[in-house]
Amino acid sequence: MIFEEKEYLHRVPIQLRFNDIDSMNIVNNAVYQQYFDVARIHYFRDVIQLDILKSKTSIVVAQIQINYIKPVTLVSDICIFSKVLKLGDKSLLMKQFLYDNEYNEVMTINETIMVGFDLNTLHSTELPFDWKQKIEVYEGGVTFKAGVK
Repeated sequence: MIFEEKEYLHRVPIQLRFNDIDSMNIVNNAVYQQYFDVARIHYFRDVIQLDILKSKTSIVVAQIQINYIKPVTLVSDICIFSKVLKLGDKSLLMKQFLYDNEYNEVMTINETIMVGFDLNTLHSTELPFDWKQKIEVYEGGVTFKAGVK
């Protein structure tokens, strides 16, 4: 698995909870999405200063792909690295790695397509220009591509 930590600037530690563990003594596969959601919320709060409770424009998940590589246990020391790879008019692609700090291993990979969403009209909308600008500056390599979905 190729993962260059230096390319993923945003890192969020994840606290494991006893109720995350299933009968096989590993984190249940349904719980992983909660971890990725927490990291995404932190990313948008930190990078674009988005307060999802006060904003009239939000970002919603349109598609998720999770690849489970190794199981996570209750004693694992994990974090999530996040990066926006592509920006379009209305959407973005974010890639995230669930990483075991103790063993320096990628445990799970998540790719999510997210879409700008107007909370008043309940329809998709363009991502605000300042959001795209802040992501471009933060990531240092991603650029806005008009028409990219």
